[in-house]
Amino acid sequence: MEQYLHYLVHPWPHKWSVYLSWAELQYNTTYHVSTGMTPFQMLYGCLPPTIPIYHGGLSHVEEVDQNFMSRDELLRLLNVKYNL
Repeated sequence: MEQYLHYLVHPWPHKWSVYLSWAELQYNTTYHVSTGMTPFQMLYGCLPPTIPIYHGGLSHVEEVDQNFMSRDELLRLLNVKYNL
C-alpha cells in the first residue's frame, strides 16, 4: 500500500487522503504470486469487479466528466508502473 500511495501522491504529498481509496483498490485487485490470487479473490472467493473505462463526453456535467477521465488516467498510470 505504501508504494502505491507514494507513487500516487509524490507530486502532491498533502493530498494523500484523496488517493487512499484508489491505492487500496489497486492493491486489493492486484495478483499476488505468493497466494496465486488477488487479496479480493482470497477474501470473497471470486474475481474482483472490473472498472469500465469511461469515454469522455458521456456526462453533461463537466466536473463529472473530468473526474472519471482523471480516474482512468490514474488507474492507467498505476497499471503501467506496476506492470499490471
